[in-house]
Order: sequence, then structure tokens, then C-alpha cells
Amino acid sequence: MREVPRARLARRGSSLSAARGDEELRSTLERFERRLNEALSTAMRRLVGDVADLRRQGQVMMGTAVLITTSGAPMASRVHQPLENAEFDFVLARADAPVLAYFCGTWAKVAEVCREMDSLVREMADAYGERLTVVRTDMVRCAEPTRRYGVTGAPSFLLIKQGEVTATRTGPMNRTQLREFLDANL
Repeated sequence: MREVPRARLARRGSSLSAARGDEELRSTLERFERRLNEALSTAMRRLVGDVADLRRQGQVMMGTAVLITTSGAPMASRVHQPLENAEFDFVLARADAPVLAYFCGTWAKVAEVCREMDSLVREMADAYGERLTVVRTDMVRCAEPTRRYGVTGAPSFLLIKQGEVTATRTGPMNRTQLREFLDANL
């Protein structure tokens, strides 16, 4: 469509004055916002209901659906991300395979390193599949497991089999180092 210069529009005259145009635009935006909020509310109610149904059936628990890291990148569904101490203990108790507990920090000195490790942890979770349960643990939100296992630095990796820590490693690792750590201790 050819663009008409403003000067020509002004000469032709407009059917709406600027004030009336602004009012119509504002009214349209308000209607759109109401409809959007109604649609979001309806979708959220359905989602909450669906999740509640699945939880009652034992098919889902908190923190295991689509997970978002602090960097905004989605974590794999194989990576559990507990939001509290009890949820960490629940994941540990229900795990059939050895658990890689990846403790990460959110304070300035380690936040970037931990964010960089997220993709590697996700990759290992996918690569090892059913042979390994991965738990990404925020050291602040899950302070009890952090204290219980004596974790003092981030990132820290603990391999836990049947409730007992069998191997630990603190500090960032590359793909090869993490794979060697897992292969040597699984």
C-alpha cells in the first residue's frame, strides 16, 4: 500500500479529530487489555486445575515440569529444580537412580559461572537419561540440604547413592571433566 504524506492528509481533512482518535485508541487498548486478562485468567485456571489433577494422580510434583533457570533458559525436564528443602528431600527419596546434586549460588561472584554450568548440566541429564537423576539446587532456597551435605562453594556437584554421598567436586567443570566425574563414580 502506498503511503500518503501527512500534508495531503491534513488538506483532505480527517473524519476524526486528534482528540477523538486518541480516545478511540485508548478505548480499543482497554478492551484489548480486558480480553487479554480474561484469556490469561482462564488459561491459568485451566493449567492450575490440570496440574492439581496430575499431582493427585501422582504423575507430577512441584518443580519437575518446564523449568526456567535464573538466566531465563529452559532446563531439561530431567533436571529437577526444588524450591524448598522438603522438595529436595522428596526428589532424593523418590529417585531410583543415583542423584547428581548440583548446588548453585545466586550471589554475584558465582551467579554467572552457575548460569554457564546450567547448559552442561542439562546436557548431562539428557545424555545419562534414566541412569542419573539430576537436581539443580539453589543454595539459598534449599539451605538445609546445603548445610547437611557441607556444601560451602558453588558450583558444587555431589553424587548421592541411596542417601549417601559417594563423590564430590567443587568448582566449574567443562564437558569432559563432568563426564569423567560421572563415569568414574556411577
